[in-house]
Amino acid sequence: MMRPLGITLIACGLLLTITLLLCVSSETHAQTSWTAKNITPTHPENMTPTDLQEWQKKLEEIEKALSDVSDPNKYEKGKYECPQFSDFTAQALEKRCFTVKRAMSTNFTLPNGASGEHHWIFIVTKIGNKEIWIPVECTPPEGEKQKGETWQSPQRKDKDRLESDQWPKVAWDEEYSDPTGQPKLGAKFDERYFRAVKIKDVPKTTSCKDPLAAIASTNPLAVVVIDGATGAPLSLPLELYRTDGILVNKFTTGADGTASINLPPDTYYLKANIEVLWFDVPVYTSPELSINRPYDLRIIVHTGIPAQYVSIAAYALCGIVAALVIYKLVRIVL
Repeated sequence: MMRPLGITLIACGLLLTITLLLCVSSETHAQTSWTAKNITPTHPENMTPTDLQEWQKKLEEIEKALSDVSDPNKYEKGKYECPQFSDFTAQALEKRCFTVKRAMSTNFTLPNGASGEHHWIFIVTKIGNKEIWIPVECTPPEGEKQKGETWQSPQRKDKDRLESDQWPKVAWDEEYSDPTGQPKLGAKFDERYFRAVKIKDVPKTTSCKDPLAAIASTNPLAVVVIDGATGAPLSLPLELYRTDGILVNKFTTGADGTASINLPPDTYYLKANIEVLWFDVPVYTSPELSINRPYDLRIIVHTGIPAQYVSIAAYALCGIVAALVIYKLVRIVL
């Protein structure tokens, strides 16, 4: 018969084995929850005017949310580093219903030029038909918090305070310049955040709607262009403007005289042009269009003669004028 001591030792051994297996299983799960992912960045500089307008509204919402995130811990090597700052930020944004991904790379180019492990987050949204991954740097310099302060006036430390550089923040490529060499902060994401990336989902703990998805709503503007002289459909170049005069998009109606474009809610106006010689001449300007629902716009172009002959007439007139000038010059010479 097995003694009680032997039974106790076997039970302790089994319990220890099960505990170790659970730890290994838990650790394995933590490691394999990271998945390598190839992410092709869509930079703001490559967006269409319409998508760029939607992006600006979403960026305002993102920056507002980031300004409210404040991890109370300071960066300390070996104690509280970028994984912890990124976890805190991801959870804070998830509670506000953003679609968030945790990200890391073991071959990230650090500010000192060396390569090593780094953690950050992505905020994911959709603009037009493209999924946009916005890299967000969560980690302040060593010894600092995400939200710090600097003194504006050393003589009045109890009253005048000025917030210094703040984290988390969108990871822009601060070295990027346009072809003329002018810095263009905000035109391009820092591409270090898209190389050899591993991603981990941030589970949704609430059932609320992503605030960026609400901003993404668009409505179709359907346009048909008709020749007032013949009633035939016209293929014409169109220019869409906001009421502040900013050009939003250029597009052309098809052979059937129709075109359609999806727009975020706003107020616009539209110009229809006819090519005369080498210039686009406006022949129609719409009233203000409030696009807060699907909108159908019928444009009737009156040019005095059938619109399809306007360019021909312009060339013919120029030819007649040129011939008269040449005739006069020949008469003078002879």
